[in-house]
Amino acid sequence: MQAESQTSAGLTPEELNTLIRATVMAGMSVAASKSSGALGTASEFAAIARSFIEQIEAHASHPILGALANDEARSEINRLVQQFNPETIKLQDIKPFAMRRCDELADILDAKCTPEEGETVKRVVLTVCQRVAEESREGSIFGIGGVRVSAEEEAVIREVTRALRMAA
Repeated sequence: MQAESQTSAGLTPEELNTLIRATVMAGMSVAASKSSGALGTASEFAAIARSFIEQIEAHASHPILGALANDEARSEINRLVQQFNPETIKLQDIKPFAMRRCDELADILDAKCTPEEGETVKRVVLTVCQRVAEESREGSIFGIGGVRVSAEEEAVIREVTRALRMAA
């Protein structure tokens, strides 16, 4: 992604790319944590891009998130989500990379942002994860019954919270 050379918070395009990758991969880890069936999992993957872009737009005045409020960043987010097949992705394959990206993101935010700026970005990552988890009912039949968020999804969200170094 070729964003401006640095955000007002001092993030480079490479660091912004870490933010994008951490968020998308964390969302994928939540989606892959419990099978929701082909349609449910596809819906959860679509929720990654949709909710991330909504969060960016809602925080367009934020010094970091505002740097992603452009067509190029939206295209990169959608490209990342679409490059993975939701029916074949496995949690054990994606989660280690997602947690590393979240840890790297926490390092970047802790070093370059005010605590408030960093907290907002971390909350956006967790909001995306939560919305992915809530996208389809786990254990339901045609949307009837089941639970909104599975224990497996909750466990992955807790791991993302720890990787971002946030209080639970």
